[in-house]
Amino acid sequence: MKDPLLINFEIGKKTVDKLTKYFNGSLKTSSNEYRITFNNNIGNGSITLMLLGQGMSFISFDVYLLEAICFETIFNKPVPIDFLFLTSGKISFNNKKGHFANFESYQNVIIRYRAGDYTSYKMACGIPLQLNIIQICPIKYFKKYSKHKELLTSNLNEILGGKSNKMFYHFGNFNLKIADYIRQLNNCNYSGMIKQITAEGIINIILGLQLWEYENYNEKFKCSTNLNCDDIAKIEKATDYIKEHVHENLTVNKLASKVHLSSPKLQKGFKLLYRKTVNNYIKEIKLQTAHNYLENSNLTVSEVVYKVGYNSRSYFTQIFFQRFGILPSQYIKKLK
Repeated sequence: MKDPLLINFEIGKKTVDKLTKYFNGSLKTSSNEYRITFNNNIGNGSITLMLLGQGMSFISFDVYLLEAICFETIFNKPVPIDFLFLTSGKISFNNKKGHFANFESYQNVIIRYRAGDYTSYKMACGIPLQLNIIQICPIKYFKKYSKHKELLTSNLNEILGGKSNKMFYHFGNFNLKIADYIRQLNNCNYSGMIKQITAEGIINIILGLQLWEYENYNEKFKCSTNLNCDDIAKIEKATDYIKEHVHENLTVNKLASKVHLSSPKLQKGFKLLYRKTVNNYIKEIKLQTAHNYLENSNLTVSEVVYKVGYNSRSYFTQIFFQRFGILPSQYIKKLK
């Protein structure tokens, strides 16, 4: 295994330089975004860093490693907080005090470091690895909320507003909605200022979802004993299938058969991960797609109804109005 890489400062330009050297990669820079690519005896892939200012940064690993990689961290003040989300691959975490954990795919992980404490992350080799980290420095990031301290609930204050006198770990629930936004972020095709504004907006949504999961964390919603990682991956495949076949008449049994899950387990997974039944999720995707067609094409309402797999224009009109508060025909007139 390659010698560990020591990180002892919050994500910034020094991090870019260290990672570029460590992976022996090539670096491309665009405004506040840095992209490191490599293809050598370590492995291949890309590492993207975005320095967003006001104590906030983002780093994304999309790599295939030929040998395991270890990162070690020892932070001095100010101490950052990492919001981690592993989409695929294997990562183990430990510190010298004996805390050890394996990251699960699609699991919300939050780690607040303590000044002077050692931690270690080991990335496994031989499998694709996708990891996203949002890092904030509370002292800097929450200056903009200094006049609104009442916004911090007691739960959030524990990790965001408290003093860094102890290390904090949260290995929380699984959340595919976060994975959806990460996919949007990775597929962002804008450039320049528009990309920066869009990316920063999506990153803030992801951060909000991770904080929301922590604030609402409850043992009874923990799904590690009910759904394993293979089940969760199959549920994600089901959501992809829904989006790619929005024109079809989709049913729970058909989806369950496509992804090789039982119908009850598929329902349980959607309720747990999306807080929706499968049918309500399908309806939401169809309505969002229809809304997009009406806004960005010259299709008639009847054509849109057909495009999103409904047979009844009157039913579509009814549920569209319930969702958006306006009739489809009125929405078209409004756009003109």
